[in-house]
Amino acid sequence: MERPTYVKHKLANIININRVVTIFYQEFDKSFNFDGESHNFWELVYADKGEMIATAGKHDVLLKQGDIIFHRPNEFHRLRADGKVAPNAFVMTFDCHSPAMNYFRGKHMHLNSLQRNLIALILDETAKTFNEPFIDPVLRKPTLKESPVLGGQQMIRTYLEQLLILLMRGDKTDMIFPTKDTMENHLVQKMIQLMEDKLYESLTIDKISSELNYSRTYLCTMFKQATGYGIMQYYTKLKVEEAKKLLREGNLNVTQISDLLNFCNPHYFSLAFKKVVHMSPREYQQSVQSAGGARQMLARN
Repeated sequence: MERPTYVKHKLANIININRVVTIFYQEFDKSFNFDGESHNFWELVYADKGEMIATAGKHDVLLKQGDIIFHRPNEFHRLRADGKVAPNAFVMTFDCHSPAMNYFRGKHMHLNSLQRNLIALILDETAKTFNEPFIDPVLRKPTLKESPVLGGQQMIRTYLEQLLILLMRGDKTDMIFPTKDTMENHLVQKMIQLMEDKLYESLTIDKISSELNYSRTYLCTMFKQATGYGIMQYYTKLKVEEAKKLLREGNLNVTQISDLLNFCNPHYFSLAFKKVVHMSPREYQQSVQSAGGARQMLARN
């Protein structure tokens, strides 16, 4: 009997990330102003919270929340806050010589939820793979953890490559063919959006259940499975993130922020803040000021 012949198909790669230079998530104060630089590798800047002004060459670009901008190698670029709001940003620099990268020259885009999730996955893998800060201030290079997560470096690279490919495709939606998983992911996003819209109010699980017309039990179980957080635990986390922004802006004191975000009292606010950030509101404010208005992080709490 003649043995069948198989042809091995070589998988094509349109984007190959050669090296990563920096990966960091920064919380800026409202007066942050980076004078600018140029270097011989790519840089992407993603506005996670608030708005920022990015300079690319000779042009200023307003980065709204959810926007990303790419700086090509050797392009002068700078970044600054608008003086009103304390923004958060994800910045990643990397080496890539694939011809397809020409697509990103001068690109300023808005990310959908799938693309934003890839950034979160990059940060998560970075935190489990490299020491903080990602770049050693003396050696000027990344240092691996003593016991990094298995395959972390490859996951960082592949997540970045996936992000770039999805951006090149110009995908406008995450739900082309709805499945149970994508529908539940969409519902989680609606819950988070509702929480973000009600940060300055007092939201309960019953109110969320009534708003979305799903049972309390189903929402609690599904949200926990998807995020690893309880609904109210996540809501408190979002309030604390907003409090961090308000503290960096420096217009309100701790008691005023506690009242504004609808905590029952300043003492409970301080306890909730310390549980998430691992320092009190005043300690956090002092740490930001002593760091010159920027606090480098590898992953969100």
